[in-house]
Amino acid sequence: MVCKTHFSPPPPPLGTHHVHVLAPNKQMLPLPSTLLVRPSSSSSFSRRRLLRPVRPFSSSTIIPLQKPPPITPPPPPPHHSSSASPHRHLRPFSTAAAPPQKLPPPGTYAWRNLPYHHDPLSPLPPHPKHHLDIFISSSGPFPRPAQPVLVFVHGGLWIRGDRQHPSRPGLYENVGVACARAGVVGVIISYRLAPSVLAFDQIKDVKKALGWVGKEVGRYGGDARKIFLGGVSAGAHLCATLLAEEEEEENGREGGPVRGLVGLSGVYNLEKMIRLGGGGGGGRGGGGGAGGMGGLSSLMVPIVFGADESKWPLASPLHLVRRARRRRRREGGREGGVLLERVPLLLVNAEKDFHLEEDAVELVGELEGGREGGREGEVVVERRRVVVTGTDHISLVQEMGWKEGEGEERTVLEEQVFDFIHRHSRD
Repeated sequence: MVCKTHFSPPPPPLGTHHVHVLAPNKQMLPLPSTLLVRPSSSSSFSRRRLLRPVRPFSSSTIIPLQKPPPITPPPPPPHHSSSASPHRHLRPFSTAAAPPQKLPPPGTYAWRNLPYHHDPLSPLPPHPKHHLDIFISSSGPFPRPAQPVLVFVHGGLWIRGDRQHPSRPGLYENVGVACARAGVVGVIISYRLAPSVLAFDQIKDVKKALGWVGKEVGRYGGDARKIFLGGVSAGAHLCATLLAEEEEEENGREGGPVRGLVGLSGVYNLEKMIRLGGGGGGGRGGGGGAGGMGGLSSLMVPIVFGADESKWPLASPLHLVRRARRRRRREGGREGGVLLERVPLLLVNAEKDFHLEEDAVELVGELEGGREGGREGEVVVERRRVVVTGTDHISLVQEMGWKEGEGEERTVLEEQVFDFIHRHSRD
């Protein structure tokens, strides 16, 4: 793969494609790419007097079109650098006041709703969840060196959520804005949700998004050799499981290699989560259990992970790491392994985070005990755990990207995440 080392800002994203025709007053008018026309009299359907769509400049008779009314652009969002901002001292999405204007703020380029997967043989458009948003800094000078990339996966207990959160405006976009301000290309993806698909299909969606990013991110100023994978809650689980089920030699097969994992409040011991919710099967705890991240009820587990209980452990990163260790011991060598054993890890938890801090402790302990990190001739693989005080499972990711002035300190989470990314992006 050829990776661009410098980047000039691409043109802004296009809206609806248009063609132009010459109006009677000899002015160029934009027209949509599909026109409504009336069939000619020779058509066998002329008796029905129906309108049908055809390509522009068809031999059929074009209905005269009126000049569209002028469109008044909306006023630009206010700049939030003023110290008098009513949201300056409020937590994001506080009920005390309305949330700030739609992100991104000045200083950031954003491309939204880019499809990362589509079957070229399908007559249907890409799935609504097979899209992503990209955020980069608009600060010059240009051209500039290609920047590292963070592909971020949203949470939502595998059954809800989106990169453009429907009930919390700006949630997850704030991650992209934080990336742009830190000199990182932020890629926020969506994936299909249960019960329409299982978690195993969601992992495939993340892999498809990674493949697209590896091939296309250079057009947006990103370095395809420096891609980091990150997510929050269920999104962190999908990322860790993807890296735990792939062999080392597969790293980079569908695009650039993964340089590291950033997991925020991730689920890494799925079997324990199922037990806590009474969803362990075999008639145990059939009454259900905790409805949040404390556990998964017996009714919810089959919806997310399928009815076959034997496959549930295959969606647990901790189980997959242990399985790789057992396989290595049987083969009597240290070669091979899964990507999760080799890439640097930054696992962040909130102060109030259910049992998920225990998951991070178990995963790091299993990795540290399984093999000494690092490839031959390289430094030991970093596996770092951080707990951010004063946060809970929801507020942890919300507070990224909300610092308003360039001179202000970044949040603790931003410091940890972007220092980790830049440190491991050095050639």
